Amino acid sequence: MAKYSGQVSYKGLVSVEDGQIFITESKKDPVTKATIEEKFNITDKLSEFDGKNASFTVKEEQDLEPIEE
Repeated sequence: MAKYSGQVSYKGLVSVEDGQIFITESKKDPVTKATIEEKFNITDKLSEFDGKNASFTVKEEQDLEPIEE
């Protein structure tokens, strides 16, 4: 059987508000070096998988504090 493998990926802080799923992505402005946050509603994109076989992988990233000696 032939298969199609489509892919979508997001990286950022996940939040759920009123049943909607959001990703907030933080970037550094290359000129001012200020942190810029952009928030995306990914609910509609994820709903495209409704009724389909899908595989989801979640990787949590954490900032670690340096050890003071």
